[in-house]
Amino acid sequence: MFRSMLCLLFMALSLAYAANPYEVSRFQDENGKTIVEHTIPGIPEALRNPGPSVTPGRSAVILSDVPKLNWVYGCTATSAAMMAGYYDRNGYPNMYAGPTNGGLFPLTNAAWGYGECSLSATHQGYDGLGVWGHVDRFWTGYGNSGDDPYGTVNPTGTYANCTADYIGTNQDYWNNSDGSSTIFTYNDGSVLSNYSGHETATPRKRDAIRGFRLFMESRGYQITTNYNQLIQGYNGNSQGYTLAQFQQSIDNGIPVMIHIQGHTMVGVGYESTSSLIYIHDTWDHNLHTMTWGGSYSDALHWSVSVIELVPSALVSNITWNPASMSKSLESDGLTTQNLIIGNTGTGALDYQASVSGGGIWLSINGGSSVSGTINSGAANHTLSVGFDASGLSAGTYNSDITIESNSATNSLVTIPVSLTVLALLGIPQEPEIELLANGTSARISWNAVSGSPTGYKLYFCALPDFSSGVSLLATTAAAVSIMSITPPAAEPRAFIA
Repeated sequence: MFRSMLCLLFMALSLAYAANPYEVSRFQDENGKTIVEHTIPGIPEALRNPGPSVTPGRSAVILSDVPKLNWVYGCTATSAAMMAGYYDRNGYPNMYAGPTNGGLFPLTNAAWGYGECSLSATHQGYDGLGVWGHVDRFWTGYGNSGDDPYGTVNPTGTYANCTADYIGTNQDYWNNSDGSSTIFTYNDGSVLSNYSGHETATPRKRDAIRGFRLFMESRGYQITTNYNQLIQGYNGNSQGYTLAQFQQSIDNGIPVMIHIQGHTMVGVGYESTSSLIYIHDTWDHNLHTMTWGGSYSDALHWSVSVIELVPSALVSNITWNPASMSKSLESDGLTTQNLIIGNTGTGALDYQASVSGGGIWLSINGGSSVSGTINSGAANHTLSVGFDASGLSAGTYNSDITIESNSATNSLVTIPVSLTVLALLGIPQEPEIELLANGTSARISWNAVSGSPTGYKLYFCALPDFSSGVSLLATTAAAVSIMSITPPAAEPRAFIA
C-alpha cells in the first residue's frame, strides 16, 4: 500500500510538471525559489484554430490603436512589434524607424505583404533595407536550429530596429530554433522581473520580456518595469496575475502579452461584464476574444508578460489645411475660405494665427489674429479667412498667415496668401434694348470688350435716372442677353458696368 501511495504521488507530480509541455527546465535561484524555463515556438499553421473575428460590444474597453500583424518570424517577436507599434503611435515615435506610412507605424503589416514587418524582423529588400537584416542572419525555416547564416558568434553588435533581434528569437546564439523565443517564470506565481540569469549560462538563454526592454531602451526610452508572471490559479498558485490587474493595465493604456501554451498573443481589451478579453492572435488582422484563464486554439492560457514605459512627455503636433490660399475678385468683391487647424499630438496645442506682410485686405475671423487651444483628441478648429478687394486697384497682392504654436514640430507655420483684383471691363457701346412681344422680356445687346472674366453686370430700373429700385438682373459674359423685367408696362433701361 505504501508503495502504491508513492507511485500515485510520483504520477501526480509528473502530471503537474507536464501541465505545460513547453517547460524546458527548473532550477533554484539564489533565494531558493523555483524558476521555470519555457520555450515558445509558436503554433504551426496547420494546427492553428483561431476564434472568429468579433465586433466589440458596448461594454468593451479596448485599446483601438494597437496594430494587428500576422505572424512575422516568431509569435513573441510579432506580439512585441504590435505593442511597440502601439507606442509608436502614442507618444513614443522612435519605436519604428522605417519610412512606411510617413514613419508612423501602420495598423497592419499589409504594406509589406504577408509575414513581413521590419519592426518584428528586419529583412533585406523590405522597408528600404539594402543590407542583411534579422531574417537574412538568423532564419532558414520554421523549427530549424544550428544552421543560422550568421553562425553562433555573438550577434548583439548587429542588432538594430527590430524586436526579434533583442528578444533572441530564431537565434542559435540564444539556443532558440527558428520561430522560437524563451521566457522564465517563478513557479509560485510571483513576479519575475527583468531576468538575465541565463545570459551567461550553458546553454545560453535570453528572457523575451527582458529582450523587449533592451529593444525599447535602444530606441531611446526608459522602462519602469518588465516582468513575467503566471496567472493566478495556474498550477494552483495564489500569487499570480489576475484579470483585475489586466483590466487595470488596459485602463492605463498598456497592452499585455498573453501566453498560451506554445504561443504568444497581445491582450488589447476586455468586456467589463464578463471574463472575456480581446486579443490580437498574430495570425490575421482581426480582433478576437478568449476567456481569461481559458484556452485559445486548444492551448491553455498560463502566463503574461508585462512591460511599462516611463510616461512620455505630452507633446502637441499641429496640422493645417490648406498649405496656401489664392483668390480672384472684382474691385468690390468679398469672399472667405476656411483654414483648418488640428492637433494629432498627446498634449494640448496652443496656437495664434496672424496676418503678416501688410495684407490689409486679409483677415482671420474678422480681425488680424486669433488664438486658441486644441486638446489632444479634440475636434479641429475652423478659422474663416476673409478676402476684401474694396478700394484696391487691379493687380495681384501677396501676404502671409503665420501660425505660432507649442507644437513639437512645425512650431512656426507660414501660409502664403494671394489676391488677384481683376481689371474692370471696358465700357461697351450704348446697348440696344428691345422689348419683346411677350411684354415681360427684353433683348439687350452690345459689343463685348475684354476685361473681367466674370462678365458684365446687368442692372434693371424702371426709372431712367436709376434713382431708386435698381436690381441686378445677372452677370454674363455673353454679348447678347434676354432678361425678364417687371413691371411689364415699364420702359426698360439697363446699366452695364
